[in-house]
Amino acid sequence: MNTPQEYLNKNLPIIPCDGKVPVARSWQDRDFNAEDFKPGNNIGLKMDKHFDIDIDNQLCKKFLSYYMERPSAIYGRKSNPGSHWLYKGTAEYKKFALPKPFDYHCKDFPHGSTLIEIRAGKQRQSIVPGSIVNKEKVEWEIFEGISPYSNDPNLDISKVALSTALHILFPNKGNRDTYMMTIACLLCRTKWTTEDINSFCKNLVKESLSESEFHGSQTTKASKTSSRDYGTMAKDKQKKKARMFGFTKLKEITGIPFKGLMTIFSWVGVEPPDEKLLDLCEQYYYLQDTGLMYDPRTGKEYPETIFNNNHLFDFPGGKKKEKAFKGLLKEAEFQERIMLSKQFLPDQEFPVAKVQYHKLLPEGRYFNLWSGFDAEPDGQDQKTIEHEEGSKTYNVKEQIDYVWEHYEKLLGKENLDDQSRFLISQKIDVLRSISSN
Repeated sequence: MNTPQEYLNKNLPIIPCDGKVPVARSWQDRDFNAEDFKPGNNIGLKMDKHFDIDIDNQLCKKFLSYYMERPSAIYGRKSNPGSHWLYKGTAEYKKFALPKPFDYHCKDFPHGSTLIEIRAGKQRQSIVPGSIVNKEKVEWEIFEGISPYSNDPNLDISKVALSTALHILFPNKGNRDTYMMTIACLLCRTKWTTEDINSFCKNLVKESLSESEFHGSQTTKASKTSSRDYGTMAKDKQKKKARMFGFTKLKEITGIPFKGLMTIFSWVGVEPPDEKLLDLCEQYYYLQDTGLMYDPRTGKEYPETIFNNNHLFDFPGGKKKEKAFKGLLKEAEFQERIMLSKQFLPDQEFPVAKVQYHKLLPEGRYFNLWSGFDAEPDGQDQKTIEHEEGSKTYNVKEQIDYVWEHYEKLLGKENLDDQSRFLISQKIDVLRSISSN
């Protein structure tokens, strides 16, 4: 089937096109015959009783077989073979394109940020075989008639699009387990079943890991990731009202801003958090030891009453809703901001220190007051540190003394003998850090 007459013989509604553009006005409401096609015209198929899955990003093809019914009509071009899956029936038009924060990841894709499109509806048509696009023949890969689609094509293709986006963001190393767990937790906000989430996560991992990683020894981190039922684990957390990862954690792992991440998850029905809520999540930490909200930008801490008054209009409310303070504590997006306390930890990450083994502190997450010396080398054993009143040059010993003085205030001089080993270890860590810079 490559000529206008062959399409018409099968009662397919076609239109003459110049390139990809219909040549006639009001083509949606007109019927055309073979004589309407001039030499050089392309053949467009109306999408009012058919729909075309237009695959712009090759990575989408990794996931099509998991979620889409394979059609009996597939076509494409040499530069993008099998890029059009054609079905009989109706669907809702939808173009899945990665939002602007993904631009860095899209720079090498031929179609940029566009992943896949459901071309459907009276206002749309698709160029079919028998046409030439960009000097390439549009050709059938398979044609055994045009079969109907039995499920919801929009739901199924949204899974393909989200899988592709998450595949693009999949960590090269490290954080893979947390990445997958976060995805599962977010999918718990939909109507998906446990098995739906398990299958989605397994498919994503399978297509994102290398063959050796996926089929390697189960003792490796990668293979453990491939074997886990993340949906089961996330649903169990949800049932027990345990800490659930959210967009905050995913932003931490991927570096993609909230709006970009919320866009791709909206494709499968994940409702975005309130923007004002996210602003609060990014600004404050909760300190469990004092029961106060902490703003590291100002160094101020706020009890519940003052915090609620300050953010009376910043938190989505209603008569049955929690006020800002308690409401924030229950939000999934804020769970990563709940700290045991503030601590001065030169040997830990900033701003959140994840302490496992410590002489004085229990295991957990802390807001780290130590952000490192803002200094540049100025001689073999010296650093120049900028202050509001100007710069001052310190040698390594003086910087260590600075740390020591802090612990004198923190622990009290009377406790220094008992904590000498701890303090010495801290001094060594700082010295190493300075020396390495």
